[in-house]
Amino acid sequence: MLFLVGLGLGAPDDITLKGLKAVQSSARVYLESYTAILPGHVADESSSSSSSVESVVTGSPSGLQALCDAYSIPANSIKLADREFVEQRSDEILENTEDGSDDEVNVTLLVVGDPLCATTHVDLMLRASERGTKVSVVHNASIVNAVGTCGLSVYRYGEAVSIVFFTDTWQPDSFYDKILANRQRHNSDALHTLCLLDIQVKEYDPVAMSRGEFRRNPPRFMDVHRAARQLLAVEKKRGQNAYGADTLAVGLARVGANDQAVAVGTLEEFARGSAQERAAAAARAASEEDDDLDEEERERLELGRFDAGELGPPLHSLVLCGTLTDVEQQALERWRRVAV
Repeated sequence: MLFLVGLGLGAPDDITLKGLKAVQSSARVYLESYTAILPGHVADESSSSSSSVESVVTGSPSGLQALCDAYSIPANSIKLADREFVEQRSDEILENTEDGSDDEVNVTLLVVGDPLCATTHVDLMLRASERGTKVSVVHNASIVNAVGTCGLSVYRYGEAVSIVFFTDTWQPDSFYDKILANRQRHNSDALHTLCLLDIQVKEYDPVAMSRGEFRRNPPRFMDVHRAARQLLAVEKKRGQNAYGADTLAVGLARVGANDQAVAVGTLEEFARGSAQERAAAAARAASEEDDDLDEEERERLELGRFDAGELGPPLHSLVLCGTLTDVEQQALERWRRVAV
């Protein structure tokens, strides 16, 4: 049997009792390592080694062992499963899991959040069923429902969108049409939009690949500041008024963790960047000619202080607010704060 077990969002002990029993009954346990991470310190982003990736995914270099200890299973029982492994080597995950086979074993894939909020895991479930493997899904909290912590009703959201890191040659903007639809299709009330921000773990360096070198980039995670700048750049290009600089937004970080953070501000305020980003841009401006600053650094200097609050380490999510009810307006006032 294959168990798809959600871990929730905050910590290893957010696993359900049903999920814990599945883990303890399994001959093999994998931790999916690319659609989300457990909150914690993102260690050594200058390295793309497997130990660094483990630090990023689990919150510490010994994270997998900590999970084994938390779930009372033998050391080294949990293996990281990256995108390539889950999508291209599913036969290894599903080996000897067919129902009724003489050597049938249980296998668990652990997923931060809920296991079926990523289409990859739906695909794995379908492939398992095709080969005669029973599948048991153990659900848990995900950002899709935990976003309610900010005070916006989950019933008043439209389709969620994903925002990926832009490059000089690749700036996909299909999310724009979905946001526009969310804000136009519900009679006179615009729907909220949850923006899921890019996570890159164990991604190959395309420049190195062009030279025949297969080298991975260090892990990186989009924050609300970059997301806001990219959103505003797309609005400037598309010009259909899906949103604007004064659109109210909610930034969320590490939802479900003890140190979760929520801030409310306009897209322009979020685009100003964190205090660390602005300080770095100011330092470069003091030591170099203006022409040497990149566009984002000049924007941060021009926009000045960030008024929506500092959110800290990943993971971040961003909500574009639609029409607010009176209760939602009151709820958002809790998070309005000014960074000093």
